[in-house]
Amino acid sequence: MSGWVFVLAGVGVGLVQSRLLASSVRGGAHLLSLLLRLGLVGAVLFLSARAGHLASGAAGWFAGFVAASVWLQRRMG
Repeated sequence: MSGWVFVLAGVGVGLVQSRLLASSVRGGAHLLSLLLRLGLVGAVLFLSARAGHLASGAAGWFAGFVAASVWLQRRMG
């Protein structure tokens, strides 16, 4: 049951990471956005690993990141 929490958290972090990368590509990001992206992804993966649901957290992050990246690429392209 708690695996879904990490899937949803991973999807949310994947969406945020993709959005921050898109703003970085457009030149609107600063140095702290790198630390924010790494911190968010690291926190979700660390917490899901501690709870024994690393695969759920990683799959959620990957799905959110890919979906947002495809959507942003179509929107920007």
